[in-house]
Amino acid sequence: MNTFITLLQSTIPSLLVLAVAIYFFHASNEKFLQQWKETLPLLKNDDLLKTVKSFVEKEEKIQLLNLKRDQRQVTLPLRIQAYERTVLLLERISFSSLMLRNIQPDFNVMQFKNAMTQNIRAEFEHNLAQQIYIHETTWALVRKCVEDTLQSIHLAAGKCAEEAPATALAAELVALENEGKGPDFQNVLSQLHAEAQRLMS
Repeated sequence: MNTFITLLQSTIPSLLVLAVAIYFFHASNEKFLQQWKETLPLLKNDDLLKTVKSFVEKEEKIQLLNLKRDQRQVTLPLRIQAYERTVLLLERISFSSLMLRNIQPDFNVMQFKNAMTQNIRAEFEHNLAQQIYIHETTWALVRKCVEDTLQSIHLAAGKCAEEAPATALAAELVALENEGKGPDFQNVLSQLHAEAQRLMS
């Protein structure tokens, strides 16, 4: 009997503490559930839609930024290469480069003119795809430079007899360039250089 009383004396306080803890835990949960039940009706469909829409828009912006970043990593080397190839095109259709590549000892003015104009057209057609990666305004300048080069060759050839040696046409082109009446290569090259620098910065 004494053992039973001793056991009750040691367990009753523990049971009381447990009962109080369960009561407060239950009361706390009831209060939380009551607050949730009161708040839920206040969250109207419009508010829920606005919240979801805001979340979706934010996610779309993040995805778009990631897509643009990935796209830039892919297209940047292609764009830089396009500027390099366009600069090379302009260098290859400059008077000095054209004359060195196309002149032959037995050429007359007409043959020399035809060889240079065919070479210019071939170079331009070979690089037409570069306009995809180059700013539209800059590509228009490149195209104008090509057309001005062709026109200058025709004008210079018109000042020579068709059967005259090719050196006569070469002399006319050098004179045209020295007078500053040839194509404005430097302006286009500067524009290409500036745009390429902006891409890489």
